[in-house]
Amino acid sequence: LTRVRLGQVAEGLALLEESVSRTEALGVQAYLALWTAQLAEGLLAAGQIERARAAVQRALELALAHKERGHHARGLKLLGDVMVAASPADPGAAEESYRQALALADELAMRPLTAQTLLGLGQLYQRTGRPAQAADRLADAYLLLHDMGMRPWLSSTLDVLQTLGHLFVVARSKPALYDDLK
Repeated sequence: LTRVRLGQVAEGLALLEESVSRTEALGVQAYLALWTAQLAEGLLAAGQIERARAAVQRALELALAHKERGHHARGLKLLGDVMVAASPADPGAAEESYRQALALADELAMRPLTAQTLLGLGQLYQRTGRPAQAADRLADAYLLLHDMGMRPWLSSTLDVLQTLGHLFVVARSKPALYDDLK
């Protein structure tokens, strides 16, 4: 997945596909949902939306079959990303997927996944003309990322927040957000 993100798409996808194939060939079921979700994420990053959709559906099936709830939460978030990227996009399905991912990630205390899901949901709301909801979700994501010290994600979240182009009123209960936005 790292290679895909670094622009080495062909090499990265080949490695992801090989890892899934080898795992299946060996009959290993543990973590197969995770490897398949990573393949889906690589395919999505490479713009191969339909293949990404098929891979994430497979990852969700595997996670359910093997009771890997964390991998299921990750797959739900990724399914939301795929639905947003699809042509045409399916905002209703994306929102439902994000909401399910958020509920499961919260239940499992998967804070980084919660923050990423909030970011995806905020961007979806922004694209669908719901700026108030977008601002709420993006601010929640920002605060969570700030609390965890996830600096690379903070800057991208702040960039998205700034594109909303309207005044933020920050509650006294969120001083970290006020300090960072100031």
